[in-house]
Amino acid sequence: MSQKKYLSRKEVCSYLIEQGINVSISQLTKYATYGGGPQYFKFGNKRVLYKPEDLEAWIQKSLSKPLTSSSNYIFKENKND
Repeated sequence: MSQKKYLSRKEVCSYLIEQGINVSISQLTKYATYGGGPQYFKFGNKRVLYKPEDLEAWIQKSLSKPLTSSSNYIFKENKND
C-alpha cells in the first residue's frame, strides 16, 4: 500500500492486516467510542481518519515485551497483583 497521509477505517483494517494484526471496522469504532485504540481525527461531522504513524505507535504500545514463554508473562502479571 502506498503511504497516504490519512487513512479511512476500511484502509486502516487493510493496513493492519498487512502488519499481521486483524482488527475489524467495528473494533476500531468501539475503540473510538470507549478508548484503547489508535489516535484518530474527525473531518467534518462523521469522517474518521487515521495517520499511519499513529497506527504504528499504537501497535508498539499494544505489544508486550518480548517473551520466552507464556508462563513468564502470567507470572509477571500475577506478581504485580
